[in-house]
Amino acid sequence: LVSGVSRAARAGVVVKGAGVVETLGEVRTILFDKTGTLTVGTPEVREIMPCEGMQAGELLRLAASVDRLSAHVLGAALVRAAEQAGLTLGLPSDVREEPGQGIVGTLEARRIAVGSRAFLRQVGVPDSEVASAGLMGGRGSGEARVLVAVDGHVSGVILMADELRADARGIVERLRAEGVRHVAMVSGDRRSVAERIGTEVGVDRVYAEQSPEDKLEVVRCLRDDPILCPVMMVGDGVNDAPALALADLGVAMGAAGATVSSETADAVITVDRIDRVADAVHVGRRALHIAHQSVLAGMGMSIAAMGVAAAGYLPPVAGALLQEAIDLAVILNALRALAG
Repeated sequence: LVSGVSRAARAGVVVKGAGVVETLGEVRTILFDKTGTLTVGTPEVREIMPCEGMQAGELLRLAASVDRLSAHVLGAALVRAAEQAGLTLGLPSDVREEPGQGIVGTLEARRIAVGSRAFLRQVGVPDSEVASAGLMGGRGSGEARVLVAVDGHVSGVILMADELRADARGIVERLRAEGVRHVAMVSGDRRSVAERIGTEVGVDRVYAEQSPEDKLEVVRCLRDDPILCPVMMVGDGVNDAPALALADLGVAMGAAGATVSSETADAVITVDRIDRVADAVHVGRRALHIAHQSVLAGMGMSIAAMGVAAAGYLPPVAGALLQEAIDLAVILNALRALAG
């Protein structure tokens, strides 16, 4: 197991103890977050669709000003787009964020809400306006809709595009080859976007429009299923931290730097590659197999030697030396976990 820890580190996966390697070797279900995990995590503004009476530049400025205080990757993309357009951003007050769903704050005496349809309904925007915004243009694949409301009314929609990681293709097949029974994706994005990514990856199930609390319930239900546990959760960002903590094994994408998810997780992928998850599972499976093999072989040889000694054919000194030789053989066999 210690050799497995070292082998995983060489593959760019830092595991926090030998017990994590053992869980890697037993995991049956893997849940992936979408944004920043299966996708590149650097979405870009594809289109700005303001409602009547609102200019596209002003809509982007208001949304980006509020999202300056958000840790979500979509918020960072909005701020980046506004800065590239030369817009001057304001500093909002009385800000409240629902992780993974949206953010609301006061800017220039106006209450600005930016986020998903569910979040805008939560802050009091009329259902009819939210539904109408959902029908506004932009039918391309991979698009995430960010709705913007001013003083309780929808003012426009900003379309964001985030593409699938190149190394995410084929990861499900590799995991199944390692014996993982169920691979799913949990995302806060709307169903059409989440299912498009899920279909490309080939997961067994897509859980879309999930809040952090919903993700906890998904993890809890899968953990309670004796056929599908232990459960691994792979995520990136603040909104994934609770699910990472609840899962039997939490894996964080930590290439971008230290985050609360990295602190919470049992293992951290230090390189920006999602296929390292399959590598980690392979390392865990191999290390656990060699550990079981070493235990059985060591105990078997020791019991056989004890039988020979009990029959009077093995002197004490020779028995002690033989036991040392058995221990050394077991250790050398265990070191095979360092390779492949």
